[in-house]
Amino acid sequence: MTRFSSVLWEQPAHTITPAEFQAVMHQHGYAVARSVQHNLEDFFHFTNQFGEDFVERGFGLKKSLIVSGNSGRMEAEQYPSIFTETGPEHLHESPLHGELHFLQLSPPKIFWAFCEIASDPPGRLQICDGKQLFESLPAKIQAYLLSHKVMYLRQHAADLWPKIYDTDDFDSVQEYCLQQGYDVDLMSDGSVQTRFYKSALNACEDSYAFINNILPFGLRQVREPDATKARICLEDGDLFPSQWIEMIWDLAQKQAFWWYWQQGDFIMIDNTRYMHGREKLTTTGRKILVRMSQVKQQAASLVV
Repeated sequence: MTRFSSVLWEQPAHTITPAEFQAVMHQHGYAVARSVQHNLEDFFHFTNQFGEDFVERGFGLKKSLIVSGNSGRMEAEQYPSIFTETGPEHLHESPLHGELHFLQLSPPKIFWAFCEIASDPPGRLQICDGKQLFESLPAKIQAYLLSHKVMYLRQHAADLWPKIYDTDDFDSVQEYCLQQGYDVDLMSDGSVQTRFYKSALNACEDSYAFINNILPFGLRQVREPDATKARICLEDGDLFPSQWIEMIWDLAQKQAFWWYWQQGDFIMIDNTRYMHGREKLTTTGRKILVRMSQVKQQAASLVV
């Protein structure tokens, strides 16, 4: 028996009943179907059994739509709700995070990924239980996060934000941002600055899960402060303490575990409790596709 034997089916996804898959996901936070026979159409139809209101790229007032940002993600051909992974042609690390928790009041509850092509080596997916992580935090950090929100501060250059929002009409951008729940300002140099306030925690059973985007923002501002204008701040606007960021990262690394990608893997992760991340890669060439959604009503009791 391996540590993953209880979450992994080494068989085509269509041979697994949705109830079986959902039950494992509910118990462990993630579930995996593995078969080299899997293709993009299989991924699309299998994920449709569990999700609805799938995230798509676009500019509008629907919560399921997201603007492109700087992730480098592209839509899969014929499937506008399936994307390539962040930065598919880059080797950079993507620290542990919850998907879209930094710009949606109601982020997707399910995060899916499909390893269509595995490079050599394919790299690993890191997974961390946000409930366990929250309960291990020092009392001072717990108390702050329970009583305050954090602020995600982002700034897009004058030549970039019209591409991100698919319009150069700032009034339309402002309307969109307000509908999504964050503030936006047009700066004197023509850039756009957004501020999004959100709790770093999600209610989870009798406790809370630490699931958010603090680590991707925070580690970069601590280690490469000149490389980005994006910042993670306390609710009052002060920078999130660097010692807190490093402490949370150290605890997360001790608790997280790695999923070793193989071609044909379908993985379903509970995006209300479990963070995921990517290690620094040594080669490009792999192809990981992702999909994000809310939970179908009939599946909700088994997934969240």
